[in-house]
Amino acid sequence: MTNEDLLIAVFRAYKDARKNKRSTSSQLQFEMDHEAKLIRLYETLRDRSYKPGPCIRFVVSDPVKREVFASEFSFRIVHHLYYNAVAPVVERLLIYDTSSCRKGKGSLFGVRRLEHHIRSVSRNYTRDCWVLKLDIEGYFMSIIRSRLRKMLRRLLIRHYREQEHGLSLDFLLWLTDLITTRNPLRGCRRIGSERDWAVVPRSKQLSFSPQGVGLVIGDLTSQLSSNVYQNGNDHYIKRVLHIRHFHHYVDDSAYVSETREELERIAAAVDMNLRSQCGVHIHPHKVHYYHVWSTRSRRGDTVPFLGGRIHAYYTYLSKRTTHNYLHYIAIPHRDPLRHWQALNSYLGQLRHYNAAALTLAA
Repeated sequence: MTNEDLLIAVFRAYKDARKNKRSTSSQLQFEMDHEAKLIRLYETLRDRSYKPGPCIRFVVSDPVKREVFASEFSFRIVHHLYYNAVAPVVERLLIYDTSSCRKGKGSLFGVRRLEHHIRSVSRNYTRDCWVLKLDIEGYFMSIIRSRLRKMLRRLLIRHYREQEHGLSLDFLLWLTDLITTRNPLRGCRRIGSERDWAVVPRSKQLSFSPQGVGLVIGDLTSQLSSNVYQNGNDHYIKRVLHIRHFHHYVDDSAYVSETREELERIAAAVDMNLRSQCGVHIHPHKVHYYHVWSTRSRRGDTVPFLGGRIHAYYTYLSKRTTHNYLHYIAIPHRDPLRHWQALNSYLGQLRHYNAAALTLAA
């Protein structure tokens, strides 16, 4: 890796980091004299003297109450620098039915894939089938960072090729250690009232996790790391359990089979493997079975997954998103520009579902 390679990678990461962040205060502050700041960032990375600054943590309520960390803008650039080099390597190792933080594979892709699996097992809704939906309890707050660090280092040592991606392996291993061993709680500033934090479950707050356990929600590298952390379990499901019809999205997964008994065996095997391989476990109260009836008898259960509701020949938007959309158009935002931006976002989402009546409501 030459110094020029690293400098080019830093400027490319900066352009990626500022996408959709042009109006945030941290980005605007960095924009002032950004070239000089990027040169300083490059020099600290080149000398391996870079130290990330403190975070800001706050509470978000959509879709559920949870804690989110916002890293300083320069560290977001470092995240994109790392992601741009490591993601292509990770992409080659993930199975097709793993989505999230992958190009062209968001939540809508996950809904479409589960619909495809249901159609395959039910022979296009001419036979009954069952769907199992699982959720990992406190997934991000249960990831053991030392175990993740070993996984990432092993992956890079085995599969990374410097001539393909430009940055040296030694530099990426140093970045891996920097990102995975960093304590985001050190020096962080908390925003919000005590009432806001009181309603956030302890399982969704990093401060209640054991030392060295838990990833922050909000960092790009956390999304990438979550896929790497479960990659071994995904291959176990495919190669050892020989399950064809399933999809995994971060901490949510869905399995389709002809019988409920087989799904019960799958749930037990997956939970056991997650405990031994990843140190996480299935949420005992979020194991749901859905009976999909053939259309010759009756329509059966509606299967909720990743913001969609899958029914025979139809896919609807989730009840929560539908409620939020109707509430939004009934009570306009005080900022007309933000209102229309959000409304266009909702309408763009609605076009992928059977939601003609909701579209007309706008």
